[in-house]
Amino acid sequence: MVSPDLLPELLPVRADRGQPHLALIGLIAVATAIVGCGERGAPANQRQHLTSPSGRFVMTMLIGPTPSSWDIGVWKVTISTPAGELLFKDEDSKFLASFSVYWVWDQDDRLWLYNSDDSDVYFFARGSTDNQWSKVLWGQGRANESDCSFSPPSGLYPPYVR
Repeated sequence: MVSPDLLPELLPVRADRGQPHLALIGLIAVATAIVGCGERGAPANQRQHLTSPSGRFVMTMLIGPTPSSWDIGVWKVTISTPAGELLFKDEDSKFLASFSVYWVWDQDDRLWLYNSDDSDVYFFARGSTDNQWSKVLWGQGRANESDCSFSPPSGLYPPYVR
C-alpha cells in the first residue's frame, strides 16, 4: 500500500495550482478500499496469504502470464516464509485464470489445490531430505489416482464437488 505522505510525489501536479488531482486521489482511495475488502468475502478455501498449520509457510496465489498464445493468464502458487522469503513458485502452472482454483493446507504442511477446469487435485510438499517443494498430481475430484496413502482435507472442495 502506498503511504499517504507519498501520494503528492506520485500523482500528477496541476499546472494551475501545483496540487495533485483530487479525483485521482479519490480513485486511489476507492480502489484501495475495494481491494482491501475483497479478501474478507472470499471462501475459506480461496483466501490469500494462507499460513500453514505450523506457521512456517505462507501460500499466495498470483496470476501470471500464460506460456501459450492465449492472453488469459494462469494461477501460480507461491510458497514463502512468513518473512517473505520465496521458497517455491509454480513456474509451469497450467491453471487458467478464467477458472477457479481452491486451496487448503493439511496438518502435515502440504498445500492442496483443486482446479475447477478439469477437477484435478494436486498437492505441494517439501522433500524429506532436500526440503525442495514439488507439485504432485493426486487425482481427479475425490478419486485418488496416485500411490499416496493420504487424502486432501475435506475443506479443499467447493460445494458443487461430490
